[in-house]
Amino acid sequence: MDYTIPNINIEHFSKVKPYNGDFSTLFIYFSKEIDFSTSIIINKFSQFLAIKEIKNEPFLKRAVEVFFRNGGNRLYLFLYKVKEIGFRLTEFTKKLTRECDRLNDIEVIVAINLYSKEIYNEIFSINRIIRIQRTINEYCQSSHKISITDINQDFKDDYFDLITNTIICYPWIIDKNNKTTPPSIYLSALFSKMAKENRYFESIANKSLYNAKDVQFRFNRDKLSSLTKKRINPVIFMPHRGVMFWGVKTFGEKQDTINELRVMKFIKRRLVKISQIYIFEPNSFTLELQIITVIKSFLEELEKIGAIETFIVESATDKLDREYGQITINIKIAFFTPIEFINIRLTKLDREGMEPIITI
Repeated sequence: MDYTIPNINIEHFSKVKPYNGDFSTLFIYFSKEIDFSTSIIINKFSQFLAIKEIKNEPFLKRAVEVFFRNGGNRLYLFLYKVKEIGFRLTEFTKKLTRECDRLNDIEVIVAINLYSKEIYNEIFSINRIIRIQRTINEYCQSSHKISITDINQDFKDDYFDLITNTIICYPWIIDKNNKTTPPSIYLSALFSKMAKENRYFESIANKSLYNAKDVQFRFNRDKLSSLTKKRINPVIFMPHRGVMFWGVKTFGEKQDTINELRVMKFIKRRLVKISQIYIFEPNSFTLELQIITVIKSFLEELEKIGAIETFIVESATDKLDREYGQITINIKIAFFTPIEFINIRLTKLDREGMEPIITI
């Protein structure tokens, strides 16, 4: 880009392409050996293989490959070294917050190996795991990001009340090499793929997964119903269709479905970015009208692509608000509700009657 002023020519070069998206993914990976000062950004699997310090980590390698094979896009790796003297939760929390605030395009955060046997048998106790997971979930809640939580066969019912807002899928997935992989990796890849295709508001359920051969446990109907009642999304194997997620529920969130959760959190992240540029400007009716116009334009685009059903934006600023130097705007949004059942009625009529009717 050239900036031209009389007698002054300035050329600007940048090796890093600017990015202002909202749907990147962050994998947290705990290790006793690997340590990087900042997160690594990866846009394709071959870039991971070019990093000699981590390319031979089997679990991490498998996770990154699954992510990109399933259509994932723009992945950050937050590699956290667990020191011999012990794990300090406050130190981890500070580093996580600092990294994620710096990388402000992140939507999904997953601690991909927190529930693997190598972690909870050798590094962390289950109580420590719960505290780490809760920290991640609470950060996501405060920053309008999405947390996906894995569980395993050792995870007990009495732990659920401790982990707060998240998305949970179960059981783990067996890939074509007979390795078990956490469902969060496949789920985050679907999130990323659908966002890239501008379909982030659609359901992640009922879509076949690449490189997934089977599930760790095949459950009967009663067990599947039990998982759903706990707001855990079952991962199932369906003959002739393969492995897929079979549910859209959130755990502990006010938004009932993953669809609603993604759209609501995207709106919140974008509204923060929209409103930040107006801070410290003169508090006037003209400025308020300008902000409302920008917000309406943003929501109209979401309505146009089917992300929301309808919305209302209105001023709620009163005289006292203006005296205290603030503007208040009310936004009301209606979401589409996902289909959970399709009822088909097939009726046979007499020859003298009307044509048979199929109603969906």
